[in-house]
Amino acid sequence: MKKFLVAIGLFLSFAASASATMIVRDYEAQRHDRFYSGIDKAFVGDPYDFSGVGTSGSTWATLVSDSYFISATHFHPAISGTVTFWESNSFGDPSHSYTVAGGQQIGGTDLWVGWFSTAVSPSIARYPVLDLPTAGDYLGLTAFNY
Repeated sequence: MKKFLVAIGLFLSFAASASATMIVRDYEAQRHDRFYSGIDKAFVGDPYDFSGVGTSGSTWATLVSDSYFISATHFHPAISGTVTFWESNSFGDPSHSYTVAGGQQIGGTDLWVGWFSTAVSPSIARYPVLDLPTAGDYLGLTAFNY
């Protein structure tokens, strides 16, 4: 009976780990990068305006108003650090950098709201926070999450 219980435990642990696995076929980090410039570029968001998604080294910020942005609490731009936004999906196009003046975690979530010391250039997109009336209103929508 003890061996049977151990076997069941092992089976359940394998099933639990397998259910969390995701395979992305034909994914290549370079080709699928927003700023890759080769002719074989395959960035899924290429036809869209991602100018409002800026970077501070390896952290990201998404602009939601003239001077406020959202990021992840576990990996947000540093206060007094800078965030750079590009007007397109190319490092060769104009960029704008801003100093992070402050920010804070929202409740116990992984959402961090930060603000810049000045307003961001109007050439950079702002993304309003989507807040539809019911959960069903989100069905069938395409969403990109940074």
